[in-house]
Amino acid sequence: MTSYDYDAPINEYGAATPKYYTLRETMQKYADGKLPSVPKPAARLISVPKFTLSEYVPLLYGTDKVNTSRNPLTFEELDMGWGTVVYTTTLPEINTSSVLHLDGAHDYAQVFVDGKYIGKSDRVRNENTVTMPPVKRQPAHRCRRRHGPHQLRPRHQRLQGTHRRRDHAYRR
Repeated sequence: MTSYDYDAPINEYGAATPKYYTLRETMQKYADGKLPSVPKPAARLISVPKFTLSEYVPLLYGTDKVNTSRNPLTFEELDMGWGTVVYTTTLPEINTSSVLHLDGAHDYAQVFVDGKYIGKSDRVRNENTVTMPPVKRQPAHRCRRRHGPHQLRPRHQRLQGTHRRRDHAYRR
């Protein structure tokens, strides 16, 4: 159990965590002989010097397929095993600030209105609301990356709780 399981006995870098050693001590109590030695980490961590990005390409330029649906589709429904999905919609006109609830977004979502970044939803930080500015019939975009154990929840649990939806065009 590794990767995005933040409580895994082996971390993403292949190194044993304190949980690993606790489990190992417990297993040793019941083992007939001595357990094998702990493997060394796969590679040492490196430090990347600070750098500045000088060019970018808008996220929507990277789409290679467009699907249209009334409700957000899951990665399974889009036949995607990984990647990023951009959800677009036209919001109704809203004259005051409001709160967008993204309870069903996994694992990370960004919200843009008229190309401007508004906020994010982050499962790891338990952030699932975004304060929306007043809207004057502008398209909004949501983007989601797929990774982690929560992607395995049943489809209805993954998407429930996402509010303020209209017709959506899905790009991948």
